[in-house]
Amino acid sequence: MDADVGVFGATGYAGREAVRILALHPRARVAFTTGTGEGHLTHEAGLERRADAYLLSLPHGISAVYAARLRASHPDAVVIDLSGDLRLPTAEAYRAWYGHDHPVPALLGTAPYGLTEIYREAIRSARLVSNPGCYATSVLLPLVPLVRERLVETSDIVVDAKSGTTGA
Repeated sequence: MDADVGVFGATGYAGREAVRILALHPRARVAFTTGTGEGHLTHEAGLERRADAYLLSLPHGISAVYAARLRASHPDAVVIDLSGDLRLPTAEAYRAWYGHDHPVPALLGTAPYGLTEIYREAIRSARLVSNPGCYATSVLLPLVPLVRERLVETSDIVVDAKSGTTGA
């Protein structure tokens, strides 16, 4: 089945990359994009467009609002949040890490963590998915198999990661 995908925030770094990758995918079609500038819908207009899936490449604190609205208006579609809004399980954890209250705390804990190599079965039937960040992906992919096979103790793991100025 081919999928029509709407990309919210297509003028940001992750959104541009998502559009580029989708354009090369043989079974996906970019149905519409939202963002700033010519050729993009407003985010509000994007809410009214039908698609099989929606990628949210919006800032933390905003993305969850659009995720909730899309889930309410398009319950059969898949919504994938590329921000950190759905990665943490509780409002308290979100506040501690992001420094502000979560805009839609009822969504927390409802979206599987989108690391397919580890959570493939949970993702397969999900209608809301929290995409993992780059640091988490780079750490979890090599470590999870080692921990599962008890080849390394979790108490021995230390991750010291650095980022450039973009944070990407």
